[in-house]
Amino acid sequence: MKYDIRQAAQALVSQLKAIDYERLPISKYNKRYIARLKPVLSYYMKIYADCLLKGLESIGSSPEEITLIDYGGGSGFLSMLAKQAGIGRVIYI
Repeated sequence: MKYDIRQAAQALVSQLKAIDYERLPISKYNKRYIARLKPVLSYYMKIYADCLLKGLESIGSSPEEITLIDYGGGSGFLSMLAKQAGIGRVIYI
């Protein structure tokens, strides 16, 4: 399982870095927020992956059985990683 989540994190970083956020219909605030995150996205994605791994190991359930609530989800990148890693249900608040 460790390989899958870390592999999902690396794939997601590549996908997120390829997006031209300036062309998206999002607020200027969000564009600035994401622009500041983009250079350090790999760093944060590693933290998110480690947190997901520790959580899954402590619960002992398969990812498909889990509901993750991303309360105060900010950029939503943790939620995206959770879905890409196979978490069954993700609620972004």
